[in-house]
This record gives sequence, C-alpha cells and structure tokens, in this order.
Amino acid sequence: MQVELVQVSATGKLAMQALKPGRYVLGRDTQCALRVPDGQVSRQHCEFEVRSDGISLRDLGSRNGTWVNTTRVERASLRSGDLIAIGPLVLVVRIDGDPEHIDPVLLFEQGRPRGEDAPPKPVKQPKSAPRPSVMDDDETSNGVRNDESSIIDFDFDFRDDNDDQPPL
Repeated sequence: MQVELVQVSATGKLAMQALKPGRYVLGRDTQCALRVPDGQVSRQHCEFEVRSDGISLRDLGSRNGTWVNTTRVERASLRSGDLIAIGPLVLVVRIDGDPEHIDPVLLFEQGRPRGEDAPPKPVKQPKSAPRPSVMDDDETSNGVRNDESSIIDFDFDFRDDNDDQPPL
C-alpha cells in the first residue's frame, strides 16, 4: 500500500510526502518526523501510523486539535480522500493513487474546521505595521509562540512560501 499526505493550499499549490509503513509524529519539535514550524501546531501534535492494511491518526493532546473531515478527533482510521486539518495545514490522504485528481483550493476550503470549536485563525499584521526585529521576543501579536528559528534543519516542511524567496 502506498500512502501519501498531500498538502493543499488556498493558493493552489500542492506538496506531497510519501509515508512508508511505520509511525510518524507531526509537530514543531525538532525530533518530529514531519516537522511543521507554526505556532498553531503543538510540539508533538499528532501521530500517523502506516500499516500494510491501512493508516490511522492519533492526536497527542494538542492544544488546537486534529481534525478529520471537519470533525475534531482523538483517533481515526483514515481512508483515501480524507481531509486532515492541523493548525494552518490541510492534508489530503492519498492511498494507492486515490484520489487521482486533487483540487487544492477547493479541498483546502472543504478541509478547514468551522464553528466555535475550530482553532483560531492567525492574526495578520496590517501592511503598515513595522516588521519585527530579530531582537524582538519570539511571540507574535496574537500570543502564539513562533518556532521558526532553524528552518534549514526541518526534515519535512509543509509550508510553501519558499517559492517567493530569491535564489541564493
């Protein structure tokens, strides 16, 4: 069985990560197999377990929760096409190439949790606000701690904003 997690975004970009049989912890911690550097993601947020007969997901007591098909879950057996929301991420489960076609913008919107139990949306600073200095505290304006100091060390990074950077 071939399992992929496909990150979808509102901008239409896709990022894929193949998972072999085993356990994968997703979170901000440097020891996580799937590292996501975002303050809405707990240090050890959730765990994927890929077996020969399927894939399962377990929340590891995260602050903002783990969502499957817009429902907050503690544990879930995953099927192809399931939408997983973790912090700012929306992931599509692809098993043995199914689903074949993925519309990233549509699935990003469909996968986001809704209602009062949904995690808080990040607060965007107005364009006129001064950019924070490297000497500033590591907290953002909404009180969420940033953990983006060692982006080069990430084993796995779902963020897709690196395309906007000039080549070095």
